[in-house]
Amino acid sequence: MSRPPTRNSFVAAGEFIVGCGAVFPTLILTAEDDPFVPPEQFRDPVLRDNPHIAVCIERHGGHCGFATDTTGEDDGYWAEARAIDFLAPLMPR
Repeated sequence: MSRPPTRNSFVAAGEFIVGCGAVFPTLILTAEDDPFVPPEQFRDPVLRDNPHIAVCIERHGGHCGFATDTTGEDDGYWAEARAIDFLAPLMPR
């Protein structure tokens, strides 16, 4: 079977991430309704089974549209807050 033409030798996101040697904590945040990056590639067992990779596929968010209403101390930057939540336990104290 021949590969479709790509800018690199990788066909899917999982192949790319693992091929780059993802041995550090990696958060993939995407949405079902992303019009540019189909979420199916992030369901790949290569990603799902990698202990260093956390995949979060939300129903909505579009392409980089993860925002919420601002309330109290919440600035509305939902994706950034998830990244901080993901990284906080990994940071030295």
